[in-house]
This record gives sequence, C-alpha cells and structure tokens, in this order.
Amino acid sequence: MLATRELRPLTLTNATPGRPPHLSAGSGLIRRGDHIYVVGDDELDLAVFRRGDDGPGELVRLFEGALPLEGRERSSAKPDLEAVTVIPPFRFHPHGALLALGSGSKDSRERGFVWSLDEDGALRGFPRVIDVSPLYDFVRRHIEGRLNIERSRSRRGTCASSSAATAWAPRTWSCGSRSTRS
Repeated sequence: MLATRELRPLTLTNATPGRPPHLSAGSGLIRRGDHIYVVGDDELDLAVFRRGDDGPGELVRLFEGALPLEGRERSSAKPDLEAVTVIPPFRFHPHGALLALGSGSKDSRERGFVWSLDEDGALRGFPRVIDVSPLYDFVRRHIEGRLNIERSRSRRGTCASSSAATAWAPRTWSCGSRSTRS
C-alpha cells in the first residue's frame, strides 16, 4: 500500500455558484513548473493551482455550456475528463501543451482539449477542444470490453518530482512516494 499525505486543499476562488468551494472530483493532475493543473470529471473547467502557494486555485473555462448543479443530471451531462498530461513541443506549441482526455465511456465523453504552455509552464492562449472519437473508435476495435479511460502517465512534470498521484479526497490531493519510472 502507498503512503499518502495531504499536500494542499483544493479550494477555489471562483467555484461555480451553488457548488462546493473546492474541486470535488479531481481525476487527473499534472505539474509544469510552478503550475499545477487538475481536471475534474464533473467540471467544464480546468483547476489551476500554484506550487508553493497554499491559497485557493481558480477555475478556467474549457467547454461551453452549463452543467446541472446536483445529482444524476450532472453525472449524465459531465464531460468526464479523466486524464491530463503534458505533451512535448510541436508545431505552434514551442513549449509543449496540456492534453486532457474524456473517459470515452459514452459518446458525450469523447472529447478533450489541448492547451499551449509558455516557457514557465503557464497556460498560453486558449484551450482547443478536440474530438477524440476517431482514436477511441480505433481503440475499441482492438480491445475486449468497454472503453473507460481513467488515468494517464507522464515521465516528467507530474505530481512532485517523479511521484505518482495516487489518492484523492474531496478537498485534497495526495501523492504517493513511489516513482513513476518503469
């Protein structure tokens, strides 16, 4: 079993009115420089925190629209982002980009985003929403059972130098002490 410890609360300066003042369903996180990015499976936003700053983070908009506040309606409508990683530099993204993916468990969860980063790891520009259904269709043809993406893995820039995000609680994120290297 991995030992976990609370690193910081996931409180927010701009939580959605009618929702808790914290990120309640963080499903993936990545660190780039002093920036910590968390995707929530039941949010239309990306949560952004600063390393070394215990103050609240903020939500930045990813997807248009609004979600119901509670219950089954919210669960049914959520984008279900489950995985976030940093991809290396490529055309028009000289410092890499965040890539997040939906779970693929339903047609409405087959989208993600790419968001360019600057040299310090801060968000640059605006997110580009991507349709990942062609990728998921390909994967479904080659696996047995149902597709349901639950996490990604990155060799650099994760939770804290070479640690894996391993446990989530409603207002905190924790990191395990095992290395992510294989």
